[in-house]
Amino acid sequence: MGEFTYPVAMADDVDVQREQEVLDALRVAYETAIQIALTHPDLDRGWRVIEGVRGIIESATTIRYKVLVRLFEVEDHSTTRVGDRTGLSKQRADQLIKAAKKAGIEPSEKK
Repeated sequence: MGEFTYPVAMADDVDVQREQEVLDALRVAYETAIQIALTHPDLDRGWRVIEGVRGIIESATTIRYKVLVRLFEVEDHSTTRVGDRTGLSKQRADQLIKAAKKAGIEPSEKK
């Protein structure tokens, strides 16, 4: 999947609206996938759909790690400040950043 970047001139209110639209679309797609997986008469199809969802979730976890590592670098390596920005405890931020680095996950390039 390609990486999406916002145009530099995009206004904050447009960003927030677009973020909400994307999250809403993901929720609908997720709920639809679950419905297919649990009710479709072709069990193989249900399995393929839910395996696709699992792959997407695993990809999102990797992106989450990359964003946390970027925040850690931006915040002068302070897990307290990363926690404040993300709503994570300092300890949880530290755990996730260490796990990301142990897995060899590097931050994404800033665009």
